[in-house]
Parts: sequence; structure tokens; C-alpha cells
Amino acid sequence: MHPRIHAARNPDQAAAIRSDTGETLTYGALEQRANRGAHFLRSLGIQAGDTIAIWLPNVLEYYEIYWAAQRAGLYITPISTKLTVEEVAYILRDSISRLLVTSGDIAELGAFLDVASASAPDLRHIYALGAGHGTLPGWDAIADFPADPIADESAGFHMVYSSGTTGRPKGIRLPLTGGPATEPHILAERQANRYGTGPHSIYLS
Repeated sequence: MHPRIHAARNPDQAAAIRSDTGETLTYGALEQRANRGAHFLRSLGIQAGDTIAIWLPNVLEYYEIYWAAQRAGLYITPISTKLTVEEVAYILRDSISRLLVTSGDIAELGAFLDVASASAPDLRHIYALGAGHGTLPGWDAIADFPADPIADESAGFHMVYSSGTTGRPKGIRLPLTGGPATEPHILAERQANRYGTGPHSIYLS
């Protein structure tokens, strides 16, 4: 089920918990922050069918960024924190990502910023978690946007790249359905059918 359905039924239930700190993101908070993020993305001119990239370590904000983009009808490209600057630039360029959300915790961020404009010409916006990193604006800007859904929601999907062990990393861009944001998620349905997971399952990653 889409996180919005969980938020409506059990807003105080934990959507994600960090095992190292105990920090918790509830479904209610996730719904509000994802809606704010979707409004923010629209304010930047990012429309359904566009691509954004997420270059982050394992942080709770990953969920709000993903679900903001999903309900805005976007392709979402995750980027491993272990890749080189050249590999990151290639994925951003090949996916035609228009926005990147990253963090000062990424070791290669500074080196990438030095070549970003030349190596990823379609990348229009780079935001960092927190109040920003150096000259980068902060993703916290979403706080100024409404917590209700955007008017033109549709279901987005991720576009994941391979490790590139046999050449350049490869990504598969599946057609978007144009359906409602809450439509069944193909991979979640597959997981539920294969492993019997449901609304009360707890998953350790």
C-alpha cells in the first residue's frame, strides 16, 4: 500500500527507524513532508516525466524525497555513495536528471561540484540536506510549502542503474502509467506475493 494509506489509518506508526540512533519517521510525518517536497519540486519547474537523482547515505530523508518525487510523477534515480565522480556524472547525464539531492557527507561531492556544469548539462538544481553545504541551498526549503497534495499528482517510478561491471552502468526507464499516485506499486506487490509481507510487517535492511 502507498504510504498515504498508512498515514490515513495509522499516522503515528513508524514508517522507518534508524537502528543506530533510534530516530523515527512516522507515516504521518512522511506524508506531510512528501507533499511539501512535491510542491517544492513543482516550484522548480520539474514536471511529470522528468528525472531527479538522489545521492545520499542511509538517512531518513531518503524516504521523503523518494515519495515526494513518486507522487509528482517523476523518475527517481538513486546513486551509490561508492561511485566515482566520473560514474556519478555519467548517470546524471544519461538519466537526464534535472535535480540532485545530496549531502555534505558524500566524500566525492566537492570534486563533483567542480565539474557538474560541464559533465551534467541537464542538471539544473543541486540541493543538500540540512541547511545546505557550502554554496548549495538546503532541501529544508520544503518547509515553506503546503502539506496537502499537489493538484496534478501521478505515479512516478524509480530508474535504477546497474553497477556497470561489464561497461557503463545501464538504466531501464519503464513507461509511467499516468495513474494516481496511490496505484499499486509493481515491486511492492511482487514482494507481498512472494514473501507474504503486509501492512504490519517489519523489514530490516
